[in-house]
This record gives sequence, structure tokens and C-alpha cells, in this order.
Amino acid sequence: MSDPENQQDTLLRIKEILFGEELQGVNDRLSELRNELLMTIKNQFKTLDEKLDKQASDFDAKIETIKKQLAEEAQRSTELHHLLDDTDKKFQEKAEENLRVYEEKLKNLKEEAQQQQDEIRASIQAVKEEMMKWVEKLEDKKVNKAEIAELFGMMIQKLK
Repeated sequence: MSDPENQQDTLLRIKEILFGEELQGVNDRLSELRNELLMTIKNQFKTLDEKLDKQASDFDAKIETIKKQLAEEAQRSTELHHLLDDTDKKFQEKAEENLRVYEEKLKNLKEEAQQQQDEIRASIQAVKEEMMKWVEKLEDKKVNKAEIAELFGMMIQKLK
């Protein structure tokens, strides 16, 4: 063996002799403290894992709740969109139907107005012709003014 190795062994033996029991007590105490520290660390990790698991579980539950709410809102939004589309289509159809009905009524009213106008023109023409006949008769007979007034009164009654 070499000299430094001998010195090392010798130094270890001297230490053992002088401090052996004390070092053994310190080693035992350090071992106990190390075990306590490991147990504390394990417990802390376990507690931390439990807390993280609980928070993750809570977050998952909240996320599921929010997903359900979003799905419900999306469903309601879709239903409202369809309802709006249906209402819009019905409104458009009703508006078009009303427009057709009113156009038909307007056409009929125009035809009736034209017909009434034609009838009025024909009545006016007939009255003119009758008046002309009366005027001719009056000229032929030279009737007095009272008879003329009476004739005009009768014509007015016919026009009513």
C-alpha cells in the first residue's frame, strides 16, 4: 500500500476511536431527519396532488357546464334564426299575396270607373240629344219661357 492510503486509513481509524459514538448518533439523527424530511415532502406532494386533482376536477365541471350552456345558447340561437327566417318568408308571402289582391282590386276599380265614366258620358250625350230635341221643338213651337223652365226642371230630375 502507498503511504497516502495508509494515512487515510489511519486518519479514519483515529476519527472512529475519538468520535465513533458521537458520529454514529449524528448519523442516526441525520438519518431520522432525512426520513422525516422525505415523509414531509411526500405528504406535501400528496396534498398538492390532491389539491391539483380537486381543482382540475372543479375546472372540468365548470368547463362542462359552460359547454352545455353554450350548446343550449347555440340551439336557441338556431331556433330563433329559423323562426326569424320562417316569419320573414311568411311576411314576404303575405305581402306578395296582398299586393296581388290589391292590384286586382285596383284593376277592377279602374275598370268600374271606366265603365261608370262611359255610362256618364253616354247619359250626358243622351241628355244633350234630348235637350237638342227640346230646343228644336221649342224653336218650332215657340213656347214661352215658363214651359222652357218646366222642361229644364224635368231634365234635371232625369239626370238625378
